[in-house]
Amino acid sequence: MAHYLRTNLHYCDTGAHIVFLDAVAGRYFSIPPSWNDSFRACLTDDALIERTDFAVSKLVAAGILCPPGHEGPARDPMPFVAPTEIWSDEADRFVRFSTVLRAFWHQIRVASDLKKHGFQKVIRDLDRRRKNTSRVDAIDVASQINRLRAALTFAEFAISRADNCLIRSIALVRMLHAAGADGNLVIGVTASPFSAHAWVQCGTKVLNDSLDHVRIFSPILVV
Repeated sequence: MAHYLRTNLHYCDTGAHIVFLDAVAGRYFSIPPSWNDSFRACLTDDALIERTDFAVSKLVAAGILCPPGHEGPARDPMPFVAPTEIWSDEADRFVRFSTVLRAFWHQIRVASDLKKHGFQKVIRDLDRRRKNTSRVDAIDVASQINRLRAALTFAEFAISRADNCLIRSIALVRMLHAAGADGNLVIGVTASPFSAHAWVQCGTKVLNDSLDHVRIFSPILVV
């Protein structure tokens, strides 16, 4: 029986580096590259490593891995679909002021929720909203996406785009779900140098970023 990853811990294997996202603490961290092979082996087949492996003992002691011997937590991560295009439909040029205010309010609410409740609770709520969304037809979906993208653009007069990708993306996904449209929050990382970025996808289409930009990042969490 293999070791398993601690609950609420997500990781991205970039080859030379393995980056972790602790959803409860809301922080990223990595392990020494010399531990990478032991970590990979632990998640696949413990027979491939020695029980006295130094790296394994450190991974367990750090609470990154949980030892075998009892059933691990159920993990059903959302699969990542590699983006192939951006949402090319033109955003509405005319959007109701009330919709712009709603986009502004959603961003303020997301920022408040992240500060008050923490990243993990916000992500769980986003997952619950996705599962409970009542889908609308394809024509309405396109209209809703265009309208909400325009509203977020207009709302930039109050909330800058700079260094705000997570708040803006969570707000967009919340509004999409409320409108009956699909949308997934994707968080990606680069390891050397480290950076993190968030964007929204609908299938293979990126809704709020450029394709060249998001392809720089390796996915670590999809909601």
